Amino acid sequence: MPKYAFLFLFVLAGLPVFAQSNALEVLHGRPLKIEEVTNYYHVPYFYEDLIKKTKTFGTDGMLQLVEETQHDHDDKATIRTAYVNDTLRKLILSLTTERWDKYGYTKKTSDFSYDEKGFRTQVTERNEKGDTVSYYHYLNNEKGDPIESRYTDHKGSLYSMRKITYNYDSNTMISAGYFGEKEAFTGEQQFRLLNFHMSSVHSDEVRNEVYNEKGDPIKYSIHSHHKWMYYFEAEYEYDEKGNWTSRKVYQLYTKRGKQKRMVSEHSVRKYTY
Repeated sequence: MPKYAFLFLFVLAGLPVFAQSNALEVLHGRPLKIEEVTNYYHVPYFYEDLIKKTKTFGTDGMLQLVEETQHDHDDKATIRTAYVNDTLRKLILSLTTERWDKYGYTKKTSDFSYDEKGFRTQVTERNEKGDTVSYYHYLNNEKGDPIESRYTDHKGSLYSMRKITYNYDSNTMISAGYFGEKEAFTGEQQFRLLNFHMSSVHSDEVRNEVYNEKGDPIKYSIHSHHKWMYYFEAEYEYDEKGNWTSRKVYQLYTKRGKQKRMVSEHSVRKYTY
């Protein structure tokens, strides 16, 4: 297994994730706050091996995020995202992300545009000065799922693009990614019809997942455009509401002809209802 496997996975974690609403997972009991601590194992020395996250939801019980924060093992703030929501239609209107790292402080604001059906059509990204730096353009099918996404600079020059074909009977989609107009990769990916989110539209990976009855992924594989394949399994413990309080992720690998697994990460959550 190459040492850069975990580097690749951490890079993917920083890619944009945009959903039609901002509830990206199945939650029960309408929590007001989620506090999560994750220990990462076998990561390169320049990545954090412990991350603390806090998700705060609106008090109306609609599970719309109003703020996300992230701290390192020294409890220093590294990321803060504030949401402005349309509470009637359960849509994100804008989000502002602040980052603190060894290079200093950065701030980015993303403004979201929708059509009359509430399907996202565009995301406009602005820097801390308020200048537009890039756009995400979406072309959707009749279900509101994007069949094409285009990432451009502020002048409209194309950075990357993805085209997607859905098979709702088999709960899969075929996606092709492009850097500029040149096709870079293609692949099949499984998705959840009731909880489909847009992380796959902007990342250079194909991910196949198997979910348990609570809607949490218990097995998944990641196939990158570099032709690397990674296999994972997850084990959960739950509270009385049905939300997971402990999650262990194992990476599967083969050694001397035998399949083995090692702990990749361990997350613990505390909920406020």
